[in-house]
Amino acid sequence: MQDLKKILIIEDNEEDRYTFKRYLATPTCVHIGSFQVIETSYGNAGITLFQNEQPDCVLLDFSLPDMDGLEVLENLRNSSQPDHLCVILLTGTGNENVAVEALKNGASDYLTKGKFTAERFCHALEGALEKTAIRQELARQRELLYAQNTLLEQAKQELEIKTRQLEVSNTDLERFAYAASHDLQEPLRTLDGFINLLRNKFKQTLTPEADEYIKFMSGATTRMKALIEGLLEYSKVSGQEDKQEEVNLNEIILGVKENLHVSIENAAVQFMVANLPTVKANRWQMMQLFQNLIGNAIKFRSKQPLIITVTAQLQADQWLVSVQDTGIGMDMKYARKVFEPFKRLHSRDQFEGSGIGLATCHKIVENHGGTIWIESIIGQGSTFYFTLPT
Repeated sequence: MQDLKKILIIEDNEEDRYTFKRYLATPTCVHIGSFQVIETSYGNAGITLFQNEQPDCVLLDFSLPDMDGLEVLENLRNSSQPDHLCVILLTGTGNENVAVEALKNGASDYLTKGKFTAERFCHALEGALEKTAIRQELARQRELLYAQNTLLEQAKQELEIKTRQLEVSNTDLERFAYAASHDLQEPLRTLDGFINLLRNKFKQTLTPEADEYIKFMSGATTRMKALIEGLLEYSKVSGQEDKQEEVNLNEIILGVKENLHVSIENAAVQFMVANLPTVKANRWQMMQLFQNLIGNAIKFRSKQPLIITVTAQLQADQWLVSVQDTGIGMDMKYARKVFEPFKRLHSRDQFEGSGIGLATCHKIVENHGGTIWIESIIGQGSTFYFTLPT
């Protein structure tokens, strides 16, 4: 069923009104829809009907007894939302200036009486209705877009507030972690000192059971010391100023080899290092990153010869760096867990460590706008991949 369209005819010539109504009943107009016609001979009455009836379109005569069509058009425009105004101005003069003025003031079309057929009339009406419908849809879309933009802006502001709150919270937490770790070292050193004093002073009189207890305490303090040092390193990475410079990764690897010289010799590590790039990064953090990854490879080596391979590949606007080992490998179901602080996949009896090293690596790469992940096969080894900006 076609929509019923309300048409307001403001025309003082009764014969013309009859002609327009007859045109509306022709097949050319009927396919547009069915029509309810409201009519008047006066401009003021037409304005009132327009306000009360809210017609879909107005057929407006230019010459009316009480005012001209342009005055009526101005009143109609002021009484309507701009996107809802549909007016076809009709005149017997064919004055181009009137036509231009009418279109400038919001008329949808302009017809000269006696010079248009029923088909032309219907096409003009259909075009005017379609233009109005398009304007209304565009207005609706604009309102919807404005509402969505408002919601997005509100969400953005809320996100900015939450981000600032989170940054403050993280900063406070990092400061607390640093302070707590730093302050814990002093009583730990005191405890370790008394354990050594107890062992040395009463060595001759200690029973095997007491000596075992002292070993347990000494081991616990050693683990606690490693944990605190790891926590300090992690908090340093989180709270450190991001002082970036040109860093040659080949020099970083040489520095790591010097720092881990004893461990590397004891494990008989073989290195295969490609020509690595120079990147803009924090030098201390790059040293910590590679030292943790290479130290991790040494720690989790197998009985087979340990080969550590370091490569870098340019991909678009970033470097993809890999550190590969021939160690014990791991189950990939733990691939995300290994980067969480204090998460361990092995008992302390099997491998020592604080569970902070890879979390620190994750934080360092994140600080540089990159990502880090692991690919591993049990019994064959692991490869750590991470990206750094060029």
